[in-house]
Amino acid sequence: MVWLHAEDSYYYLNTKEAIKLLQNRQPKSSKQKMETIEDNIEFIFTKNDFDALLPKKDFNKIVLSPFSPKHFLGTDSPFFGVYKIPNKYGLLTESERNSGKKKKKKLQQETGLTVELSPVNFDDMAGSQKLREIARKLNIKYSMGEMPDAVFLAGIMGTGKSFFAQTLAGETERYLVSFNLTKLMYHENPIEEFDKIIAFLEKEDKKLLFWIDEIEKMFTGSEKSEHMKNKFLTFLNDLGLTINIDAFVVMTANNVSDILKKNPELLRGGRVETYAKIFMDFPEKKTAETIFELYINKRNKLKERAERLAYLMLSIQEEEADESLWIIKYAKEAKDYLESNGVAISKQNGIKSLVDEILKNAQDSDDGMLPQTTSNIVIQTLKKMIFPLNAEDVTDYIDRNYVPECDPNVIPENFPYVPAEIKEIVTQLYYLHLEKNFNDDIDISEIYNDLMKENIPIGEAGSIGIDVMKGNEDKFSVIVK
Repeated sequence: MVWLHAEDSYYYLNTKEAIKLLQNRQPKSSKQKMETIEDNIEFIFTKNDFDALLPKKDFNKIVLSPFSPKHFLGTDSPFFGVYKIPNKYGLLTESERNSGKKKKKKLQQETGLTVELSPVNFDDMAGSQKLREIARKLNIKYSMGEMPDAVFLAGIMGTGKSFFAQTLAGETERYLVSFNLTKLMYHENPIEEFDKIIAFLEKEDKKLLFWIDEIEKMFTGSEKSEHMKNKFLTFLNDLGLTINIDAFVVMTANNVSDILKKNPELLRGGRVETYAKIFMDFPEKKTAETIFELYINKRNKLKERAERLAYLMLSIQEEEADESLWIIKYAKEAKDYLESNGVAISKQNGIKSLVDEILKNAQDSDDGMLPQTTSNIVIQTLKKMIFPLNAEDVTDYIDRNYVPECDPNVIPENFPYVPAEIKEIVTQLYYLHLEKNFNDDIDISEIYNDLMKENIPIGEAGSIGIDVMKGNEDKFSVIVK
């Protein structure tokens, strides 16, 4: 029994179009007249429809259904010859196209794919010149008319593997393409979905960076994952040749042991650039200091401080106007004034308009945008939000006071915190500083001890797994610290 699996409602109103597609797939069907075939079509929409069909055992019937037989049976069945009918407008059904749905949104919903411009570049990445050098080599090869092979990053969690992919996309002005690998692998037919992604990207005609995060999830040893692995290896081989996509590829992994043992072919020359097999280790102390400085400076930019104040103004409620926390009181006063003078403060446009007002007043308090008193309050509030943390001091403090107290067998020889943890430490320090600064006189050194009690580094907490990862360092051409 032939089963036509058609998701697009177009074919239920135009059955002849579905039959034509069937005849192209089944030459024998073309010998029959169109009218005869149409008489044998059975529409299956519900479980009751399906149950009524089975006893008939009419092998001349042609089923047209928005579902596959597996939807009703719970498993595949050799009783049906299943043909998937493509949507009338490619990725979109007719109703989706008529409703104005975008192909990109549909693909993201189905596969977890996202295609977007990265908001960061190498200026947002503190530390390694080695990564910049790799990017330079990739661009040289590309400028000579040859698509570079993939970049592979593995190593300690939180060391910036994913962030490198994002910054490389921003630096090279490429659209960042990422998709949910777990969602893809659990799909009924992951290869079909992967082909759909590739077909979509070929039509995009953009410069892309194809990012596969946690690629180890693709290689589980199951039959499905083996098929997917072979498909992906073919993709790496054919990219820039038979696959017409202008794309760099970056693969990242947290657990590389199984890949190196069971799937070393993934990392061979011709698929991965020999100079771009990267292991991300704990940062050296000097690198950690640079990372601290980067995030401290971000906190202290006037625009970013104004945005945080604006968010407070937008979210403040009457009952939350605690007199003991000046910033809330001042934020409410400024918000109330702006709203009473016709400045729209809403989630949709409030942030931008409010930030603009604050920045104008921070630059010129006499421009009449706010009363002098409120203007001065806002400016003083912005000044209080300055973070007087010194990157060298906090790095030295951790090096002197934290590391000596820990078991040397589980703390790395480099700095104990990875970049993701350093970013979080700066955030915690900032808000501790902010809270104390708006209530008490503060000595910045007083907040260090509060912080260290709550932040156990991954180097200590995950020492067993990290030892296994670090045992593979010699398999990589570049070690980033």
